[in-house]
Amino acid sequence: MGVPADQVIGSPTAGIVATVQRSPDAVAAHDFAAWSGLFARGAVLEDPVGTPPVVVPDTGDVSALAGFYETFIAPNDVRFDVHADYVDGDTLLRDATIHIRFGTGVQIQVPAYVLYQVCSQGGQQRIHRLQAHWELRKLVPTILAHGLAGWKTMITLTATMLRAQGLVASMGFSRGYVFGVFESGKRRLAQLIRDANGHRSVSGPAGPLSTLVAEKGAVYVDRAVSAGYVTAARLHRVDDARQRPSIILADFSAGNPGEPRVRIFS
Repeated sequence: MGVPADQVIGSPTAGIVATVQRSPDAVAAHDFAAWSGLFARGAVLEDPVGTPPVVVPDTGDVSALAGFYETFIAPNDVRFDVHADYVDGDTLLRDATIHIRFGTGVQIQVPAYVLYQVCSQGGQQRIHRLQAHWELRKLVPTILAHGLAGWKTMITLTATMLRAQGLVASMGFSRGYVFGVFESGKRRLAQLIRDANGHRSVSGPAGPLSTLVAEKGAVYVDRAVSAGYVTAARLHRVDDARQRPSIILADFSAGNPGEPRVRIFS
């Protein structure tokens, strides 16, 4: 179970919150050097989950991050509205809405859960893994809903990606549209919650869900997001929805037949 970020100020985990916050701050400032400098040697960036990861080599050469930055950050204004942070050991999970204003003027809001795993290198905390859970399949229709400006945005975004990342990487990014659990992941998660609430056995890799229900009572799903083979969602208590929700990450990947591998942040 995670530690609420609003309870860790002044504790060792407060440093994790500060390290993570430097990432959206650098994004908002369009500061590539500051943003890329946060990533450790061997770091992995999955944004969104389900697309091919960007890997920083062990040499520390951050040029691998440049294509992603030039495509999604440099031409746009990106702001994170943070709803809650959850810290669990070396990991912070951020419940957020990403506000994007494209160079064309089109503005969208993207519900997201962003997982940051940090490590220590050179005496400093750095990001070892960043996994952004948001729905790529919904991005295109959301942009195109803006009419001609939306079409211009998609054409510009596609051209920028091809220029910054090349044809192979651009085609690889499209995997996020094709492979994943999508809506079926949300349905399977909802059924898993019903099973746990009904005190039917939820064991194996999904066991933490039964533990949560045993401790807090029945829960319901809110703001579910499927990225790749992982479905993330808020879990609210049925008897008191005003309490801070837990966040569940349910991994339905091929390596997890039957019940998913579950991680819960509270």
